[in-house]
Amino acid sequence: LYLLWLVQQLPHYIPKSTIHFATPLGLSATKHLELTNPTKKRLEYRGRIHGSSDFSLPSDTVTLEPRGTALFPIDFKARFLKPVDARLTFLTKKESPGQAAALVFRLKSQITSKRPNKTVNITTKLYNLHVLVLEVANTLGVDGDFKMTVSTEKVDPVSKKGLKSTLAYPDKVNPFYVATSRLRIRKDGTITLQVHFMPIEMGHHLCTIAFRDANAGEFYYEVLGEATLPAPMEERPFPVSAKCQEPTTFTLPIHSANPKLDRVRQILIDRVHQETGRTPSVLLNRPDKAVTYEVTSSSPFMKVPKTLSVMTGGTRINLDSADGGGSAKLPIEFAPKEAGMYPATITLTSAYDVRVYAIEGTATAPNTHCTLTFNTTARKSITQELPFVNPTDTDWFLRATFAPQKKADGSALQAPVFDGPSSLVAKKKIGEQKTTTVYPLTFNPDWVCEVHGHLDIYNTSTNETYEYDLIGTADEPLAEDHVVVQCQAREKTDVSIEVTNPTSSPLTYDVESDLLNISGPPSFSLPAFGKGAYPLSVLPILSGSTTGSVVFKQQDSERYQWYTLQINASPPKPQATLKLQCVVREAVCVSLQMTNPLDDIVTLEVSLIGDGLLGESEFVLAPREAATYQLIYAPLVPGQYRGSASLLSEKLGEFWYDLELTADPAPPTEIPLMECEVGTTKQHTVTIENPLGYDVALIPRSSNPSNFRVSTPRLLLPPFDTADITLEYSPTTIDHVEEGTITLDHPLAGEWVYNLTGKGLLPRRPKEVSVVTTVGRAVSSTVHFKNPFMKALSVMVFLVVEAKPKGSGKDSTREQQASGAQDFTLLLKKTRLHVAPLASVPIPFVFSPASMREHVAEIVVRADDPAQQGLQWIFRPERDIDVVNAMPAHTPDCLSVCISVCWCRLKGLVEAPIDPQLHPFSTRARQPLDTEYSFSLVGVQPSREPLEYELEVPPDVKEMVDRTFALDFKDTLITEADQSAVMLVKFAPMRPFTANCTLIIKRSSGGRWRFQLRLYASVPDPDDTISIESPINQQTAVAFRLTNIAPTYSQFEAFFAPESPSDDFIVTPTSGTLDPAGSSGTMFIVSYRPTEYGKTVTAKLVIQTEDTYWSYLVRGTHPHYNAPEITSSRLDNKLDPAVAKELRKAENKGRATNFIRANMKKAAAAADFRRDR
Repeated sequence: LYLLWLVQQLPHYIPKSTIHFATPLGLSATKHLELTNPTKKRLEYRGRIHGSSDFSLPSDTVTLEPRGTALFPIDFKARFLKPVDARLTFLTKKESPGQAAALVFRLKSQITSKRPNKTVNITTKLYNLHVLVLEVANTLGVDGDFKMTVSTEKVDPVSKKGLKSTLAYPDKVNPFYVATSRLRIRKDGTITLQVHFMPIEMGHHLCTIAFRDANAGEFYYEVLGEATLPAPMEERPFPVSAKCQEPTTFTLPIHSANPKLDRVRQILIDRVHQETGRTPSVLLNRPDKAVTYEVTSSSPFMKVPKTLSVMTGGTRINLDSADGGGSAKLPIEFAPKEAGMYPATITLTSAYDVRVYAIEGTATAPNTHCTLTFNTTARKSITQELPFVNPTDTDWFLRATFAPQKKADGSALQAPVFDGPSSLVAKKKIGEQKTTTVYPLTFNPDWVCEVHGHLDIYNTSTNETYEYDLIGTADEPLAEDHVVVQCQAREKTDVSIEVTNPTSSPLTYDVESDLLNISGPPSFSLPAFGKGAYPLSVLPILSGSTTGSVVFKQQDSERYQWYTLQINASPPKPQATLKLQCVVREAVCVSLQMTNPLDDIVTLEVSLIGDGLLGESEFVLAPREAATYQLIYAPLVPGQYRGSASLLSEKLGEFWYDLELTADPAPPTEIPLMECEVGTTKQHTVTIENPLGYDVALIPRSSNPSNFRVSTPRLLLPPFDTADITLEYSPTTIDHVEEGTITLDHPLAGEWVYNLTGKGLLPRRPKEVSVVTTVGRAVSSTVHFKNPFMKALSVMVFLVVEAKPKGSGKDSTREQQASGAQDFTLLLKKTRLHVAPLASVPIPFVFSPASMREHVAEIVVRADDPAQQGLQWIFRPERDIDVVNAMPAHTPDCLSVCISVCWCRLKGLVEAPIDPQLHPFSTRARQPLDTEYSFSLVGVQPSREPLEYELEVPPDVKEMVDRTFALDFKDTLITEADQSAVMLVKFAPMRPFTANCTLIIKRSSGGRWRFQLRLYASVPDPDDTISIESPINQQTAVAFRLTNIAPTYSQFEAFFAPESPSDDFIVTPTSGTLDPAGSSGTMFIVSYRPTEYGKTVTAKLVIQTEDTYWSYLVRGTHPHYNAPEITSSRLDNKLDPAVAKELRKAENKGRATNFIRANMKKAAAAADFRRDR
């Protein structure tokens, strides 16, 4: 039946189809799988993914109604360029009304493109080193240790397709360099990476940097570097001079060596030597023949030959030589047309290097003929002053003549635009100093134009003519004026713009503007050469500054004049003034009624100014809707403030409310009366909440620091969290109420005030101090007495010892001074001490017991001044020490000791010698140990007093020991001397651990015995064996479920033991929450991917929680190989007879017929026939 079930069910686990997820690298994709229920019952499926974790399910359940369909979403995150796949399995739930076969689909990724996370463009000159600091961000969501791969190529800047290098060097030189090969980047963190770009070839070079982590994923960065022409070879340009219209030829020396390229080569050689330890010779190779350069000039006035050959001086570069062994001369013809400076660059390009030479040409004029160019805007005149230097002793008389002026197309102008005086006198020199006279030449265009003209200035004194070719260009006019309007939003403001008519005829302007909320007449008329004020109304609905233009365009003409208009709108008047008053750390709410009069949806942006104001940042009103906006005022710092609530909309305008904010101080918190004995403290805890989104450090202040203070060491409140603050009271008087105020404040969070009262009480109980030692061994200790009063005390200190004499049923008490050596001894040189106010003094003592029992003593401090505090501490013989207030100094049944107090009660605990033996209790995890164990009690005496015990456990394993280890006495009474204590031991560990504990067995009347215990829970045997069979380089997975031993959830971690091969086995998940007992359990997937043939690979899988430990033995094997058996030869080398016959026929058909031979055969056959007859 089982095999029949497998035959029926297993075919359903074959994938129905493959779902492909095509997306660029680094992006996410979601696909919806349509599932159909053909049955009449409702089906409930549970979906699970086995395989790559890049696939995930937003929901793992889907419900299909009878005859219905449903869409099931599948998410995919493309983290790796390599395709990944997984299987999606749908199984019906047990509680599903209907049951159906399993559905399996194959999920496969397809990366469509490597989209870089970031592309950076840089530009540098050829042979120049550019260092780019690249910010690399980890956006994969996990920490990563990325391995970097750098690849470069020369590309087209638009299509980024690869281009072939034009250099003639045999080896490719990478223009990009990154010093490191790995980067560790935390989750969502960034790190800087230096990328060196040093090109030796012009063009665009693309550098692709790949960041790969086998677990986190991969991403790419691109750097597109552009190499432009190199810097000139020389720092200063090569100078050359010539006269206008007289070409001059000069030669430029060209050396064979290129120092800029040599420096780059040396850097590359040093870099290779540093990385590999060898010096590559290939980077130093140069051609033995002449190098041919293509020569170009940037100036048309510098003519150069198309090519130039430069001889080299050898096959290896001499970096110390100036010319590298060879040089050439480049002829350059300089032919200037006009006087002036002629800068130019000469570029030499070859298959080995590129050079740029800067040339600076100077041209001088042979005569006074020149061209003047004017550039201005319409209706804006400019003047050029022409200087005339008179070095003679007589005045020069100059006469100016303008030729007819024309437009660039040759048409005539209605009025000339170039103008100047018709005559001018250049004054003679004064003494030996020449005089300079200027001729003002004006260019005054009335509209956009390009005009050509000519000016002749004739010097009648010297008979010389100065010729000037005039070129004037007028661009579109600038704004006539900048008008600034100061107004208030939602208020109408009238302004005027002064407009002029520069023509001799009346004009009518059409008025246009690109500003909203302004109005004015659509047209405006002016008489000839007239001026007028154009009225303009401004009504802005929002405050702020807006800039635009107002254009006045002439009718039936393209001419216009325009003005810039700046509207500075102040906020409108408030809708109302609201007064909000509230106690700090409380809140008050006010409702603002809003109405939308439009037929469109209106979104109001809300701006709240003022501390403590809270509300939505946006408020949406439906068409014709009236709604209420809730404004909350929750102050933190008391005071009176001003605030505002503004609502802005491009459709409705700006509305705002003026707010008068009043924050009243919170009343002080009254703390109940705190009472405690003098010399002690009383604490009270209060809870404070931080209303701010950052840490708040509170500053405490106390009005009475002697009695009240804050004992919490660190007053730092986390954001939006609470903290407990401890207030402490230390009394300095008795039966007197002391008051104080503690204030905790912060400049932004406000202040908290607490009123405290406290009263000091009479000391009732002495302070208990315990000391532990063994019999006959002395141990010393120290206690400190503090004067709780504000006045100095002079006290006497003595010791009172309590003991139980043999044969007596009641206690007897004696003073240390009255008897001999006792168990307790004070180590004071003098018993009278002077204690300053609120000061403390040490009181040392020694405890040396002679028997194994509990010893009790009391340290009594007696004040000499009975007037201090009006108190008396009275010691009653045969009774406990008591305190009586206002008791007479001479009481018949009491011994008056003036002012004394039983201040400290000493309790001496005597232990047996420490047992040197280590008592071990060991078992395997999940194997309980239940046994009896005897502990030898050295020096114990028979008694009816029961034994007690306590177990001291280190804090780090205390919780584990409390759960797994238990002790109990089999019999608590000791009936014989030196009898051992038998204890019942139960040790039930659920996971391996080791703990060292101390067991203390004791009696209340005295006697303590210490024993060192060692608890050791070893690793249990494996719970199960998991066998996985997989071919080489293929991953096979096995899944199983596991639940917690308890019916609760628990955090777990899963890992392979350190001795396991880490590369072959993978377990997922590695951590998470383990389902409770009784549930379906948490699924674990163990994958095996062998990389080489060999023996069976074994690993140990460990899954552990805080309480329990599981282990599994995982075996990885290869599929069994069956060698083929050969029973007969599978190679047939003989042709079929029929096929051979057909082949011969085909050969004969293609062969040429020998007719002579055929005729000879026929003649011979005929002769034989006749002879036979």
